[in-house]
Amino acid sequence: LLEHPTDIKAVLGCMNCLNARGNWKRVLELSNKSFNAFTANEISHRDWRKAANFCAQASWRLGQWNDLERYSASLLDNTFDQYSGAAPRADVDGSVFSAILNIHRKNWAVAARYIDDARRSMDSRFTALMAESRKRAYPSMVTAQTLAEMEEIIAFRKLEERALISVN
Repeated sequence: LLEHPTDIKAVLGCMNCLNARGNWKRVLELSNKSFNAFTANEISHRDWRKAANFCAQASWRLGQWNDLERYSASLLDNTFDQYSGAAPRADVDGSVFSAILNIHRKNWAVAARYIDDARRSMDSRFTALMAESRKRAYPSMVTAQTLAEMEEIIAFRKLEERALISVN
């Protein structure tokens, strides 16, 4: 990466390592430093999504809600698809991060809609991965569990709000 700062594979490899180490601040720093590499080079749709996903996760972990909004919107936005030729489709990661953002903002209905979108978009993929192997399906199982927990958070927070209103 030091020798070839515009090497997309090197940038993504470093992001992956930093993410695995929990060094989210450096993930975002690398993203900002390498932004020209992502815009100047012919980058595949898959690589672009990996970078956006690393950045969204880092933003979430650091509580940088404006950055999370930008990255989750870019994961949901299909403008990149015009370059890759891919058909627009619902995105699991973008929907999950958007749900997290809306839970933080106490937008319960919007968060619930993103949770449903995430479930719908991961349904066929999850089924196919389970048929292949449990090891390959494990990340999807974790996402499914996270979605269920987000629904529990929404239900609890709604009850909490109703209890506060009835006390006052």
